[in-house]
Amino acid sequence: MIYLENPLSVSSSDIRSVIADSGFVVFKDFINIDMETLRDRLCDLSNPLPDKPSKLNLSNPISVFKKINLGDFGEFGEFPRFFRTIYTPYWLDGCEFTSHLFKPLIKLRNHIADLPLDFALKPDLGKSVWSGCRFQHYFSGGGFFSEHRDIIVEKISNKISAPTIQLVALISSKGTDFEFGGATIRNSKGELNNIEDYAKSGDVIAYDANSTHGVLPIDQHKQLDFNIRTGRLVALASLYNIM
Repeated sequence: MIYLENPLSVSSSDIRSVIADSGFVVFKDFINIDMETLRDRLCDLSNPLPDKPSKLNLSNPISVFKKINLGDFGEFGEFPRFFRTIYTPYWLDGCEFTSHLFKPLIKLRNHIADLPLDFALKPDLGKSVWSGCRFQHYFSGGGFFSEHRDIIVEKISNKISAPTIQLVALISSKGTDFEFGGATIRNSKGELNNIEDYAKSGDVIAYDANSTHGVLPIDQHKQLDFNIRTGRLVALASLYNIM
């Protein structure tokens, strides 16, 4: 298990070297906010929203919406999965409460990728990219994501000549919010790491989007529960194309 503190003071090349060897890095306590309050406010924002179809083309994707990611339809190399995504661009009305989460996450992503720290803090029309600020909720009762690679992240990173680094901020903690399951990543030797046996709420996991990773089923022994206050909850801010 690899831990790094004060990651902005560590050279990006050193961080990427550790990721290449171990498969991932965990930045301990990088997100210092009240997670219970965050979950409560996210519930208030999300609950009234209808779920969009799993496969959709929005006229304005930079918006507040949610959808259940279900099935395996293959257009972008998708793999079997079952979870909900809630898009919350922090600069939009009603989402400002997430700024203390997403701004540090974006700056850390940019640091590791050798991009200016303020790159795509808001949509960059010149480079046609934006930071897809969103939450993923893996339901108690069987939410999962089979092993895969982040093909879309790879394509966009190649477009702007940046390393294919992905960050995941943990909002929940294994052992507190769920008992079984959680994130896995394979290292350069193909060995499987069960990261959330060690990482907890407030930590950020950094990994190469080209790596093989997934989420083992969350608490399959329990009744399916869509409540955001239960199960596994994480935040991401990947670079996306502006369509």
